[in-house]
Amino acid sequence: MKFFNNLEANDNLFSLSNSVTGSARVLVSSTDLAELYSFSGDEFHGAKFVVQVMTASDNCVREVLGVHNDVDGYLTEYAIVGTSEDLEQDDYRFFVDSSDVVFGVVPTTVEPRDFRVHFVLLRHDY
Repeated sequence: MKFFNNLEANDNLFSLSNSVTGSARVLVSSTDLAELYSFSGDEFHGAKFVVQVMTASDNCVREVLGVHNDVDGYLTEYAIVGTSEDLEQDDYRFFVDSSDVVFGVVPTTVEPRDFRVHFVLLRHDY
């Protein structure tokens, strides 16, 4: 499906000439590293994520920026607001795994969490 001249939609992804935006949902109930989203490191070198995480009684929203150099991933978290210190202290990760880049989280507790991620991926070459 095409919108305008340079915007295409496919499932939950929208593509412009220099970026892709979309969303993902992941349910987690462990303290192991959980992948929230992964993408091609050859095609995209930067990303912005808005993450909402919910439990049965609490909610937290944060923004995360990530960038990689084909070897290592780097991130910064900002604009964190929530109703629970546990959710605010979850450990987010951004790393290179082969040719993929992975955005993940290590929750602080095993309490079931519902992660909803909205992202913008920035193309390497355009």
